[in-house]
Amino acid sequence: MNALVSDAELRFRLASLLAEVDDLWAQLERANERLGRIERHKLEYKQRVQRHTEVGRRA
Repeated sequence: MNALVSDAELRFRLASLLAEVDDLWAQLERANERLGRIERHKLEYKQRVQRHTEVGRRA
């Protein structure tokens, strides 16, 4: 019986850890999406600044 209790406890702990890993993975995916948006905005801003600078040079 002791082995069964230990096995059940192990399975419960493993399930908890797997759920935590799933949650952390989802957080990581969301953070990567946010980082991608930030990088796109940064690139767009850099391009706008470059265009503005080029227009200023022509004037």
